[in-house]
Amino acid sequence: MLGDERSDSWTRRLRELRKPEFGGYIIRSVRDRVGLKSDEYLFPRQERREPLASQAISGRLRGEVFDRDAYTCQSCGLARGQRHDDGRSVTLHIGHNRAQSHGGKPTADNLLTLCSQCNEAESNVGPDRPTVPKTMAQVRRLPKHEQREIFDFLKSVFDR
Repeated sequence: MLGDERSDSWTRRLRELRKPEFGGYIIRSVRDRVGLKSDEYLFPRQERREPLASQAISGRLRGEVFDRDAYTCQSCGLARGQRHDDGRSVTLHIGHNRAQSHGGKPTADNLLTLCSQCNEAESNVGPDRPTVPKTMAQVRRLPKHEQREIFDFLKSVFDR
């Protein structure tokens, strides 16, 4: 049991070190570097950056973003109350479209809902965000019954 607590605090500290307010370090793991073992991390040579002033997200703004995004991860599509493939329940977080370290502000336009798994992947890798043209092209390639399912979901979100 004690080993699990140490493991949790270690991974939590790694996530903190990646955040701009704690130095914004680049830390590579098995998720972003082939050849690393699951318990290995790579710290590329880098200069220590001065921590940024934290710009907290208010509870009101957090609720507004969750409501706008229908309490659904905007990356993988899982919603509150569902489960990941490994059986863990979905925990939702607020993420930034544009990282605060690159001029992003905590405004509704720059925030989105992410599950814990996608939020962690974002801090590790930061893949391109979906765009409307790319998403529309993907939707057009789906079978009609799946397009209808997407339509019905969006209609239920916007009819509120």
